[in-house]
Order: sequence, then C-alpha cells, then structure tokens
Amino acid sequence: MVPDALPAQVELAAPALEIACEVGETEIAFGFDPVHYRVRGFDATATGMLKVNVLASAGECFHVDTFDLYHAKARTTYFARVAAKLRVKEEMVKVDLGRVLLKPEMLQTSSALGVAHHEMSVEDRRAALDLLCAPDLLVHYRSIGATSHWKALLAP
Repeated sequence: MVPDALPAQVELAAPALEIACEVGETEIAFGFDPVHYRVRGFDATATGMLKVNVLASAGECFHVDTFDLYHAKARTTYFARVAAKLRVKEEMVKVDLGRVLLKPEMLQTSSALGVAHHEMSVEDRRAALDLLCAPDLLVHYRSIGATSHWKALLAP
C-alpha cells in the first residue's frame, strides 16, 4: 500500500552552506579559529575521491598529510594527529574537517554543472562516418604501424 503523503525529498547535493575560505588556483585556505587549514591537490573534475594534501596550523605548530577525505579511517587518524600536535580538542578538528570536506564537494558539484556538452558539427560527423565506412579503413590502420592484429579485424 502506498502512503498518501510521501516524506520530503532528500537533497543529494552538498548543502548550500557559506564556508569562509579563499579559493586559489592551486589551493583552498580556511581560517577557522584557532586552527587554519590549507588544502592542495584538489581536482574539481574528479568525482568519487577527494585525495588532497591538508596542512593544519595553529601558531608555530602544524601537521601536514595527504589522504582521501572520503576515507573515514584516514580522517580519524588525521583528527588524532592534528589534535595532539596542535594541542586542540579532537572534536573541534572533526567539525573543522567536516567543513573542509564540504567546500571541495561544493566546488566539484559546481564544476560538474558547469561542464558544457559540445555537439559535433554536421561536417565533422559526416567526415567521421565516412572514415569509419571507408573500404580502405584497414589500410589506414596498418599505415600507423598497427600490423600485428589487423587480420583479426577481418574476422566476423
């Protein structure tokens, strides 16, 4: 039996939080008090992983490590090490790193939405189909040095 009212839709995109940071060409800098974070190695086009280099600093103390922000075990290790080295509470580092994780996710989402799909022109499509249907296609294949398997291409 289907209920009359369905629960509210779940928002799958990253929350629309305003996270104070400076996004540069090669790094993202976060200034949470008292700990500051710098994230490098972030690829806005890669999805499914957030392997980054994260530097946490407070005064003269710092800790830097490279890990995947999506891996819970790596994050847990990072929490403990940063808390010990910077002499701050581990719970605070967890909250900070949660915000550090959200910003690259939001950048990935906005990057994915901004990717334009380019259509082939009619002329390019016609030229590609002509090449693929050419009776001497295997000769072209052979001319580039791919000779060891060209006979296998003739097999049904």
